[in-house]
This record gives sequence, structure tokens and C-alpha cells, in this order.
Amino acid sequence: MAARRVLNALLLLSSIQATPTVPVPGASSSWLTTTKPSATPESTNSMQSWDALTGHLPYSFADARVAHALLGALAFLFIFPFGGIIIKVWRHRHIVWIHAAIQVFGLVVYIICGVLGVLMGYRVHTLGRYHAVTGYVVLTCLVIQPLLKLHWFHSSIPRVAFFMHIHLWLGRFALMLGIIDGALGFRVSDSLPGPHWSQSWRIVYGIIGGIVWIVYVGVCIVWIELKKVPRAAPISPGAPPEDFIAMASQLGRTESEETLKTAAVETVVIASSVETDIENGVDFPTKPRRPSRTFWNRH
Repeated sequence: MAARRVLNALLLLSSIQATPTVPVPGASSSWLTTTKPSATPESTNSMQSWDALTGHLPYSFADARVAHALLGALAFLFIFPFGGIIIKVWRHRHIVWIHAAIQVFGLVVYIICGVLGVLMGYRVHTLGRYHAVTGYVVLTCLVIQPLLKLHWFHSSIPRVAFFMHIHLWLGRFALMLGIIDGALGFRVSDSLPGPHWSQSWRIVYGIIGGIVWIVYVGVCIVWIELKKVPRAAPISPGAPPEDFIAMASQLGRTESEETLKTAAVETVVIASSVETDIENGVDFPTKPRRPSRTFWNRH
């Protein structure tokens, strides 16, 4: 009897030791640390950070961002203003071609800048923002610009003064809007996650942009307008149009010069020399002297 009781006690103890233990909440356990909580809307939204965004972007996204800003600043702070000023101050035989080459180069630079902007905007969903829309308008104006000046290079196309003024003022509008769009680009960059442009770069861009616009307006509008001296007498009906005078001046045609000399006999001349504004197609005297009359038939 006693032996049976001892055996039953041993079996009870062995059964108790074989029973698995239940983990206690709050105790350190590998089971607790490996358990993942269920995802919540708050945690899902918080995961949409710059690191998660750049996981789907190429590694050169930051470089493209810098290149986009540098190319845009190069086009509108240096190339386009230089091309607009040089045609006003340099009286060269082929100044129209030089002006066209500079502006076409600036257009190519800005197209590359725009392509980079579209690629980045497509990835971060900013193609409908004000910076991108303004860039579309500027690019459209710049593409139209050469088409408004084709009549200069083909004598068979009638030269219409209306197109000249559109070309002139559309270029000034595109330049001003492009400089403003660069400042808008800094604001769009601030609204995106990730590194931002420092305040010093914004100040430098604003200072250079203001100086460029003041110099451009001062040279192309104020200084040129002040140099123009009104004529004392209109050209006679037999004289060639002013647009033809500008065309003959830049191409250097000998037969056109002879035509101008013949027509000048019938005209009251007040200036010893005539300076031509090639872009506007207007010539004006620069060295006034005492009027002199030339009669067609002397008695």
C-alpha cells in the first residue's frame, strides 16, 4: 500500500514538470518581441516620408534637381539677357545671326531644364503646380519666338512690322516670367520632403535676377529710346521703307545702298549719319547738324 502511494506521488510530480508554462504578459520573452502589432492608418501615413519616396526614384534624382535649377538660372540670368542686349549695342554686319545663335542656344538649355523638370514632376506628382504651369507658358513663348523672326532671313516673305513688335515684347515677357518662375521653383522645393535650398541661394538668385532685369530694361528700352532723335521731315514717297533700310544695313547689299543714295536726294537730310535699330527695323539720326536743302532741279 505504501509503495503504491509513493509511486502515485512520483507520477504526479512528473506530470507537473511536463506541463508547458504559459508566458506572462510583461515579462521578457522572445514571443513578445517578435509579435508585430496590426497596422493602423496613422502608422501607414507616417511611413510616407522622403525615404519611402526616394526608394522608387533613381539615385540621380538629387543631381537632376540641382541641374534643373542651374540650367534654368543659366538660361534666364545670362544667355537670354545677353542675346537681347547684344543686338542693341553691337552694330555688326551679321548681328542678327549672332543674336539668333545665342537665343537658340539658350532655348536648347531651357528645353533640357524643362525635360528634367517634367521627369521629376512626374515622379513627385507636381506637374500641375504653379511652377510647372508657368514653365509651360515660358517654353511656349520661347518656341514661338523664332517663328516670328523668320521673315528676316527670307526676302520672299513679306516683312511685317507687326510681327517685329510681337517678337520684341514677347521675348521681354518670357524673360521676366522665366526669372519669376525660378523664384517659384524655390517655393515648390520647400513644399517637398527632403533637403531644401539654403536661404543664401535664394538671396543670390534674387539679387542677380533683379540686377539682370534692371540692366536689360535700362539698355534695351530706356537707353535705346533716349538715343532716338525724331526726324524733322518725313521721307518722300519715293524713298524705301524703313524695314528695307534695316535689312540692307545688316546684309550690306551694294545695290540697296545705291537705291538709298538715290532716294536721299529727294529727302531733306538732317543727320550726318544714321544708326539703325535692327531688331525694331527703325533707323534714326545720331549726329544732328544744321539743316540743308537739296533741290531736284536747280535754276
